[in-house]
Amino acid sequence: MPRLYNGVRTLAKGAFWIWFKQIEVLGADQLPDDRPLLMYVTHCNMILDPGILLTTTPENIQCHFWAANIFFKNKLAKWILDSLGAVAVDRQTKNNDLLFNATFEVFEQNGVVALFPEGTSYTLPHIMDLKDGASWAALEYGAKLRDQAKTAINGPKTKMIKIVPVGITYTHKQKWRSAAIVHYGDPVDIEPFLDGFKENPKATVKQLTLAIHEALADITVNALTWDTFNQAHLARKILFPDEDSYLPDYVRVSQSFVDLFEKLESDPETKLVRELLAEYDEALKLLGVNDSSIHKYQHKKVGIFRVTLDLVWNATKLLIEVPLSLPGFIFHFPIFVIAKWLEKNEQYEETKAQMKLLSTVLLMPCLYGGLFALLWKTMNYSTFGFFISVVLVSSFATYHVHSVDRRYDMIKTLTTAWKVFAAVVGKEHHQGRKVFISLVEMRKSITRRLCDIIEQQGKRLECAQYLRNYLNRSKKLM
Repeated sequence: MPRLYNGVRTLAKGAFWIWFKQIEVLGADQLPDDRPLLMYVTHCNMILDPGILLTTTPENIQCHFWAANIFFKNKLAKWILDSLGAVAVDRQTKNNDLLFNATFEVFEQNGVVALFPEGTSYTLPHIMDLKDGASWAALEYGAKLRDQAKTAINGPKTKMIKIVPVGITYTHKQKWRSAAIVHYGDPVDIEPFLDGFKENPKATVKQLTLAIHEALADITVNALTWDTFNQAHLARKILFPDEDSYLPDYVRVSQSFVDLFEKLESDPETKLVRELLAEYDEALKLLGVNDSSIHKYQHKKVGIFRVTLDLVWNATKLLIEVPLSLPGFIFHFPIFVIAKWLEKNEQYEETKAQMKLLSTVLLMPCLYGGLFALLWKTMNYSTFGFFISVVLVSSFATYHVHSVDRRYDMIKTLTTAWKVFAAVVGKEHHQGRKVFISLVEMRKSITRRLCDIIEQQGKRLECAQYLRNYLNRSKKLM
């Protein structure tokens, strides 16, 4: 495997170690390693998605990506692209043999080609329609391999290609220290499509593309509308507040709520719950708090003494942490400022995430490189000083990343406590306390109604049955 590829993979791992709180990988250990693979990957973000593949595929796999052959004309660019696993594609030709020639060469070496068949990155409540190019490549190669098997004495040199659907789901793709779920689905065999491809190529390609679309939909979250998508996610947060504890099941739990709402679209009780969810979400935004702050008071009395005590307690905890967190905060402050500025000035959600990540990748080596140089200089550039500086800088980075989540959560908790305090104790405290209590009661009502719907529909709908079982299992773990 080329050193440059390994170097980029290492750099991506470092960047994602800083960017993501957690990356949950499902199914990567089941990837076949004895045959060529064509990965169909969802494409929510132009920069994050290829990096996710680099860092989550097994170490013995090098992913190859399509790139227009025009970029390979420069010798330096060709060396870089070849080292990174890029595969030249002639988009101008109408000849499929020329179009996929470099791709077939990768397959002949039992290699892995990863493609984004949606064609562009996007922010939608569902995956996009897939383009047919990847299906053409898979079936053209499969037909070629079958023809070789008829004439070769010992059969074809490589095994038949398999297609692997890969679903990438971000909990909040534009937010720092969020999470990602990468699901490598069950490989799809193309051999059942080869006979049809010989008789009717275009129709068979469409059939394969549709089959892969369905496979990708099974491992991602898909809703018909943003309203359904957002209400399903809010319902998930209400019934299962601790997101980190069920990350491996995040996609299926979220999709189960989507399916529940869409299948019971005309049910009066479900319509009422969705209206309450929309009203609750709007009220949260107006008050400037999140669901976790309301959940905290669902089993407590909302009063001046309680919210004041919470504010003082959270402020005290954060003040105790200041001496430990201040050096790291000051050191990383330029990254926070630039990332926030980029987020504010970017229009599209997918662009926000990639620009913030790129700024982190570019600034981190400069900051830590400068810190290393300063430490080594104080030790007169000695060999001993070199190793000590490496250990100190590495320890500082590790300590900051491991502790930043807890402190970041403390800041968010304190901010929420202040907003709650301002609402309950401020100038309009009578009205504010009334609004806050109404939100707590609304959350209780939504929780009760959701549980009733899930229980009632558990015998009839698979999604409700899954949620009922998951809810019962969660209660036992509490």
